[in-house]
Parts: sequence; C-alpha cells; structure tokens
Amino acid sequence: MFSAGADLREDHGVADPKALRRGLLLRILLAMLECPKPVLPLLRGKAVGGGAMLALLADEVVMEQGANLAMPEFALGLPTPIGLSIIAVRGGRAAAHGLVQANQPMTAPAALAAERLRWVAAVRSNGAQSG
Repeated sequence: MFSAGADLREDHGVADPKALRRGLLLRILLAMLECPKPVLPLLRGKAVGGGAMLALLADEVVMEQGANLAMPEFALGLPTPIGLSIIAVRGGRAAAHGLVQANQPMTAPAALAAERLRWVAAVRSNGAQSG
C-alpha cells in the first residue's frame, strides 16, 4: 500500500468530495483494524493527513531517516477527530498536540526520541537499522 494523503484540490467529479474522502479513509482504517495479520508500513518521505493516520494505526512503523509524519488538517480548517484519537492513543497527548494542534511534522529521529513513540524505528535508505 502507498499513501501520501489526499490531494484536497481534487473533487473527483462528485458533489461532496470531502464526504467521499472521509468515507474512503474510514473504510481503509476499519480494514486495517480488522486485518488478521500485522500491518507494518515503511515510511519513505512524507506521510501527511490520511497517510499519517494509516501509518499511525499500523501495528509497528518503520521510518527512514528522512521520513516524517504530518497532520495539517487543523491548520487547513479541517477537523480530524479520528486522526487526533489515533495519535493520542499511539503517541500520547504531547504527540497529538504537536502533530495536530501545533501542526509540527514529526521526523524519524524525533519519533525515536519521544518516549511514548517506542513503536517507531528509523532505518537508513539501504535498509540497515539505526539507533
């Protein structure tokens, strides 16, 4: 699976593109929760919005050194209660505040340094684990 988040400029020719995006994201998130096998994404580059939610909902996350997570929804005027809930459960209130409310992307080294984000590992682009 690959996701860089949704392009908010696309309307897909439907009357309510926001509802379409929300519905699709919810179906994907529910499918991940129901998956009988571990979900282990490798983040290369940016995981933004829905892409960050998908990564954060996974069982474990591997991030390359240059990867980051971002949740710009609040800054764009798009509330994200699902994203806020996922981040708060997975990373704690400080991570939820930084990513969602303060709109501060989280890099792989920062994720490793954050005590509540132990489930994130950083790897070099050649696949060797670091840290």
